[in-house]
Amino acid sequence: MSFSSNLSILSDDELQKYGINQRNWSQFEYRVELSRRFALAFDADHLIVFDDVAMVTGESERMLSLSAIQGCDRSLLPTLWLSIGFEYGGTILVYAPPNPIELREFISIRNQIEEKLQRTIKIRILFNGFNDILALYEKSSNEYTELCLKYATIPTFRPIFTSEYHVEQLKKYANEILNNIQNQRRTLIFPFEVTPYHVQELSNDKRFILPDLPTNDKAKHNFVLRQAGFTKLPQLLVS
Repeated sequence: MSFSSNLSILSDDELQKYGINQRNWSQFEYRVELSRRFALAFDADHLIVFDDVAMVTGESERMLSLSAIQGCDRSLLPTLWLSIGFEYGGTILVYAPPNPIELREFISIRNQIEEKLQRTIKIRILFNGFNDILALYEKSSNEYTELCLKYATIPTFRPIFTSEYHVEQLKKYANEILNNIQNQRRTLIFPFEVTPYHVQELSNDKRFILPDLPTNDKAKHNFVLRQAGFTKLPQLLVS
């Protein structure tokens, strides 16, 4: 695969500077190269994303807020882009199936990207076990719509949701999820936000790697952004 501007020859620092330029960050070639570097940085050839924001909420708040955030399908498009860089693509674990219109648009965007790449993007959406509902939609959109209606109208059809749901699903079905991935280096587990709970439950499995725990030090973030040229940040925060 070759592009008009060969970004693969740039160093990491050069690519970072290239992406900071507002004319470049949305370029197709830049996003493809960024996904490749992302996989390379973790020495991983498969990506698993938890489509879940529950763990971001403080433990004392979860009982009050889970009903508002469960099944939040905000990870589909980010996972699609990141999956480009992984040899075995990406897998999204969801608590709730995306609605059919959302999935239709997701597939349309995937097809456009694949046409530019001249290759397929390996991606799955797993719901309630090892059930690839993306494959179900592509086989029969009517069957998929029936599944969504069952989820919406039959309480017993929905799995019991807890903030630990995605981790428990991965641990239970890990062998099936990884079954077709041969000679793998590692699978990158990418929650909405890494927490000590994720590290505790998954770091002992040598097949998996997690990003570092994030820092919420706003002063540190401010200095990092300033170094990258975002000198207007204090004014933006005030306004």
